[in-house]
Amino acid sequence: MSQPEPVATAEQRYATFTALGQPLALPLEQLAGVVAPGPLQPLPHAAAWVLGVTAWRGRAITVIDLAELVGAARGTARKWLMLEWQGQWLAVAVSEVGAIITASPAPGEAALLPAELAPLCAAAPLSGAPQHAELQVAALFAALATTSPFRRDPIEQ
Repeated sequence: MSQPEPVATAEQRYATFTALGQPLALPLEQLAGVVAPGPLQPLPHAAAWVLGVTAWRGRAITVIDLAELVGAARGTARKWLMLEWQGQWLAVAVSEVGAIITASPAPGEAALLPAELAPLCAAAPLSGAPQHAELQVAALFAALATTSPFRRDPIEQ
């Protein structure tokens, strides 16, 4: 029995970046901007992955550390990726921002990812940039919706 041919998908533009030492990419249309880390307003009793809230273009935007969110050690944040998805805004602290590339998912291949990142990334690497896995912004927002942004420590009285 022969294997079915992989279905080719359309190429699109991606912004590349590094988080947790892993080269990642996200669809360019979901990236509203890349900024240097700025002033943060801390949130009392916030989980370690919530760095705080910043003001950007008239919006209050929550800033998160992707490494802490998935249970890894916090990295050095050199840039914030400003993301917009279905009217929701988020800044993700990353260690490095790379180039804009044109690529498509490589069907039939598996991305080599740290286990903690796998639920947030597409299973296939990107063709033309096989070392990059696609961070799925919808999966990131879904993870945030089901993860408490508050510490589970008892509140001191």
